[in-house]
Amino acid sequence: MKTVLIFVLSFFTIFIVNAQMPSAQLLLNGSDVGPEYTTCRGSIILSTGIGDATSTYYWQKTNQTGVTTDLGTTPTISLTPVEDFVKYGVYVNDGGTVYYDTLLLTVNNLPEVIVLNNTTSVCSSSDVIINATESPLPSHTYQWYVDGALLSNGGFYSGVTTYQLTVTGDVSLSGKRYECRVTASYGCSAYARTAGGQGTLLVVNPLPLNQTPTVNVPIVSGTATVCGLTTEIVIGLQATQSNYIYELYDADTDVVINTVVSPASPVDGAIQFAPQFVDRNFRIRVWDSTHTCSTIINQ
Repeated sequence: MKTVLIFVLSFFTIFIVNAQMPSAQLLLNGSDVGPEYTTCRGSIILSTGIGDATSTYYWQKTNQTGVTTDLGTTPTISLTPVEDFVKYGVYVNDGGTVYYDTLLLTVNNLPEVIVLNNTTSVCSSSDVIINATESPLPSHTYQWYVDGALLSNGGFYSGVTTYQLTVTGDVSLSGKRYECRVTASYGCSAYARTAGGQGTLLVVNPLPLNQTPTVNVPIVSGTATVCGLTTEIVIGLQATQSNYIYELYDADTDVVINTVVSPASPVDGAIQFAPQFVDRNFRIRVWDSTHTCSTIINQ
């Protein structure tokens, strides 16, 4: 086989070859993209449009500083470029005829998206925010998807074309997955997904329900007077759920005054707090058994 002398003259001239040498028809991911091409960072496949099982191949690359590296002698080369600019060359010896071709590749970075949490929780009627990037990226566009379907603003969603998606919790949304496609001005895009390649799973926790306030009446203690001041009362409510957490608090200061946990089988559904002076602005906050979501009951 004829020996070809190779010189690395510059980044843009990898090989000195016979000008009459026919083209090896170098292909990128199966397509003829010409002598120069811009792509997004990721895995690529190099092949040629000529040759068969009896042909021999010789692949090389030259980086921007002029360093040449042998890549292999297989018909197809799979790799992930780490350089921003790189030139690939291939020789193909097909039945004694040597073919040659090069491809100068410009590689653009993908947007730096966030790896989403596997699960995001929210209480019913409350808002949760899911980020695709740490902050808005200039000249980038955003599009959020739910279970693979394009999202639009309205209903339970806002910010569907921004880096932050806001979802208002509703039990109908529990179990849905969210992801965002972030696209740079030069065309490269990446998906904000979980480490497993899925959208983040939304879990919507329902609020405590079926709580009937019975403040002041009928659950009232005697009419005792303390230091000639305010009458003490017992504040309570009717509870139909077991293992809920009940907080009596001062609405002006948000200070919790008394806490009661309903038993597994509430007696007559009655929850009563310790006697309190009536001249305070009381509220009752009812938490679910996991102390995750709450409902506020006014006096």
